[in-house]
Amino acid sequence: MLSELLPAMLARDPADRPTAAQALRLLREVAGPQDPLPAPTPTPAPTPAPSVDDAGAPAAPPAGIGRFRGLLIGAGSAAVLGAVVVLAVRILLGGQGPAAPSDGTPTRATDAGSRWGDHRTADPCALVEPSVLGRFGGRSWTPPTATSTAATS
Repeated sequence: MLSELLPAMLARDPADRPTAAQALRLLREVAGPQDPLPAPTPTPAPTPAPSVDDAGAPAAPPAGIGRFRGLLIGAGSAAVLGAVVVLAVRILLGGQGPAAPSDGTPTRATDAGSRWGDHRTADPCALVEPSVLGRFGGRSWTPPTATSTAATS
């Protein structure tokens, strides 16, 4: 029965296909009678037993737990405070690093002409090898002349 229904449902011409109601009825016939699922029975959430000592009084937490928690809170607070201070200094200084010497000597390895250079003046084209892009044609650029800039103004 299913071997007849599926090709009919996949017919190219929509007029040859069964309607949605007909397909549902035929699929239910193929599937046969269905037993309804039993209703789920709710189970209560388990309640943890209270921690008590031999005398029936609430038990104290294990030694050192409070101190460890205090250390974690202190370390986390110090890290957040440090990040805020660093961010505030960067904002107040405008993101500028130390001034370069006036004689032009490089102060860091990146100032000496490394491939990466200064991150504020990054040139992604410096990372590309021209020979790799050569198959797309040569590069050409005509600098603007004084007459062409005056004509566009």
